Amino acid sequence: PDYGPYTAALDRDWNVWFTGVQGELFRINTSNGDTIARWNPPKELRFYGMTVDPDGNPWFGGCAGPVSMFDQETEQFTAIEGTFSCHRGLAADKLGNIWVASNGPCGVVQIDRNTKKLKQFITLPWCSTPIGVSVDDEGFVWIVDQFLGASKIDPANPMDVKFLALGGEHDLH
Repeated sequence: PDYGPYTAALDRDWNVWFTGVQGELFRINTSNGDTIARWNPPKELRFYGMTVDPDGNPWFGGCAGPVSMFDQETEQFTAIEGTFSCHRGLAADKLGNIWVASNGPCGVVQIDRNTKKLKQFITLPWCSTPIGVSVDDEGFVWIVDQFLGASKIDPANPMDVKFLALGGEHDLH
């Protein structure tokens, strides 16, 4: 099925990238009269969440598919081996990592954005349904769980996970 826009991110040139769930990839070039470019991904890629890395390349969580990225110079999509699952939100840090919320198994995936290889899967000690990922100004990675709260990871020591319990449901919808 074709879905309308679902997730978006800005690149370093202030271009807006967006995609629909399981749909096309779009870029609005804001410095060129808001012209629109669009790409059809391979059928095995099922976009969910997205981010744009410091090089300006979009990355996608795949729910019922792999994590993937789009190289804007070559206009090629790359699926990250070993990441077939339900992945949702993701974020790029300044150290060359992509962090992706994983719903099955429950945790977070760390990917080396330069090699496009899975580094590790980190099981979150308190985990129900991780949905969002962000990197703060100090470089800490935050993973929001829809039902429990937020986990904080120091990329220098990713196995040392801190947890902050929050009441209520934390859904993006």
